[in-house]
Amino acid sequence: MTNDFSVPFIFLHKDNVKENTMINIYKHNDVLDLIKLVNSMKVVSMPQIKKYFANKGIEGDRLSNILTITEKSGRIFFTDTKTFAVNQKHMLEENYFNLYMNIYKIAWLYCELSSIYDEINTDCKFPCKAFLYNSKSAKTMHIFQISNNSFENDCINIETNFDIPITQKHPIDSIILLDSIDKLNEICLPDCIKVIAYSVINKLDNGNAETLFYNSKGERMKINTNG
Repeated sequence: MTNDFSVPFIFLHKDNVKENTMINIYKHNDVLDLIKLVNSMKVVSMPQIKKYFANKGIEGDRLSNILTITEKSGRIFFTDTKTFAVNQKHMLEENYFNLYMNIYKIAWLYCELSSIYDEINTDCKFPCKAFLYNSKSAKTMHIFQISNNSFENDCINIETNFDIPITQKHPIDSIILLDSIDKLNEICLPDCIKVIAYSVINKLDNGNAETLFYNSKGERMKINTNG
């Protein structure tokens, strides 16, 4: 049996699975990345997983091998249709889709930026939605959300909780998630929030989504992925 990994793995016989699982997954960084992704989000869709790895240059048979090893490791769990992956088996019996929709935009944004940031923390100071960072460099990004139905309150909450001495001295790089750019010119944030981009997540067919980035003028832009 051949694969795209430098270290061979053995899953040809059911008696080998339990014995070799712990050794094998820790020899494959890509498998550990998938486990880390699902543990961070608690639930992710297969299109999100594909996007996450595509931005790392991993697709096709190599991704299939990663999914196979990870599932057999018992560290994450897939729905029967392989549409979603969750980090706790009991979630398959509960309404994991509600949780998925709560973190839908954050997960897509993180997957889109996975070539830049390899870690995410969603346990953040209110009203920050997520904190992205690169474990091998000093690159960080705060994620905030301003919704059309709570526009003023969202802006006020960001200012109230983050316009403090330390951020006034050292402004924080941020991406602002929006429902649309219709009210972009009405957004007023303190100087401590250094907006790198505004982002809109548009749902597409087959569970996919389009992640768009805009500058303060409402012009489409790209996020620098060169490190």
